[in-house]
Order: sequence, then C-alpha cells, then structure tokens
Amino acid sequence: MKKLLSLGCFLFVLLSACQKQELQPDPKQAESKDLSKTHDKAPTENGKTVRILYIIPDDRSFNRTYNNAIKKAAGIIDRWYRSEMDGLSYLTNNPVVEIFQSDKPASWFGSDNGGISGTDPFFYFFWNTFTEMESLLGAGWYSPGATAYMVYVDAYGQTGAGFTGFCALPEHDLLGIAGEDNNPPIQWTGGQAHELGHAFGLPHPDQTHPSYNETLMGFGYASFPNTFLLDSDKEILLASGFFN
Repeated sequence: MKKLLSLGCFLFVLLSACQKQELQPDPKQAESKDLSKTHDKAPTENGKTVRILYIIPDDRSFNRTYNNAIKKAAGIIDRWYRSEMDGLSYLTNNPVVEIFQSDKPASWFGSDNGGISGTDPFFYFFWNTFTEMESLLGAGWYSPGATAYMVYVDAYGQTGAGFTGFCALPEHDLLGIAGEDNNPPIQWTGGQAHELGHAFGLPHPDQTHPSYNETLMGFGYASFPNTFLLDSDKEILLASGFFN
C-alpha cells in the first residue's frame, strides 16, 4: 500500500476499510475453549446492546492510556449519535469497555492464518479478529440482530473495517485516539463512528449522492463531529431497534 501522509493517509485507510462491509460474515462453528469473562449487560428494553471490547494479545499488556482513550471516544460517539437521532441512543454494557486477554500473540492478528484470514492481506486483521471472537465469547457469539460489537485490538492491522453486527479496529486506531498519531484524535474518533455505523447496518451512500463528502457514512468522518446522518441512515437506525 502506498504510504500517504497525515490526513491523506487517514482518508485512504478508512475508505479502504469500508470496502469490506458489503461482505457477509461466515461465523465458524468449530468447538472452542471458553476464555470469556463475566460482564454485566445493560441491554435496551428489547434486549439489544452495543458491546465495546478491548482485546489484549498474549504478548502485550493492559494499556491504561488505550483503555481511557476508548472510553473517551465511546462517549463522544454516543453523544454524536444521540444528537443526530433527536435524543435517542443505544445502550452499552457495564463497564463500557470490556477487557479480554487473548492467547494469540499480536503478530497473529495481522498474519495469514489459513482459511480464517480471508484471501486479501489488507483484511487479514479483520477476519482474524472476527474468528478470535468465538474463542473469547464462545460459539454463537455473533448475533447481529441483538448485539453490535465494536472491537479494538492492540495488534497491527492494515485497516479497520465493519459490517452488520461487528467492526474491528487495530492498533493504529488506538494510537490515534490516544493522541500518538499525526492526525487529531477526533478524526480517528470519526472513523470509528463510521465503522460503528456499519455495525448498525448502515451502508455507504452512493458516491453520486450530493452529500457524499459531508455525511458520516461517506467522507464526512474526516470532519467529525461536523458531519451528519442522511435521513435514510436514520430510518435504518430506528428500524434496527438499537435506538430507544
């Protein structure tokens, strides 16, 4: 991938990430060990909730700066969606950021691990993280009608990506929201709000749409929080049952 600088790199990475969202996941049903932790859920009245996970590879340690940055970004994203949805918003678990320890090294997440990693190296991280979720949460974890997952992993990945029910964000997103990148944290937060939109089922607008460069699910994430949802996006969010 050609290296671009500053905001240009940010735009390229996030745009490329979203190309994946049209694909449908193929959850593995193989038996897995139970490494899940107990967390108190705070679902909506209809049982729907957003879960925000911070996954720590086996050869890395808990990073308090990352954990605090995820919490901060989660609050900003929640308030932005609430303002766009006329006071309606989704509920998250308690604690907001759930911490899980993986038994995989950081290098595993960005590597070709056979069939589970897909065929495009650009998305190895995404599919490996999707697969690792079963090891951490157990078989049947993926239920897009009931839960939208926003997953951060302290491991290299070429890009973050999302589709209905799930989005995954690698270490460069953690560095970004922690202020350890050339771009302001708020721009990275905007990209994460965009990926969460995919987890809610939002598609990209047609590139010929007159607001494509301004709306969150187009290029608007780059100017977050000065962006907006299309009316069609709001209709999808209301129909999803996550917003009450």
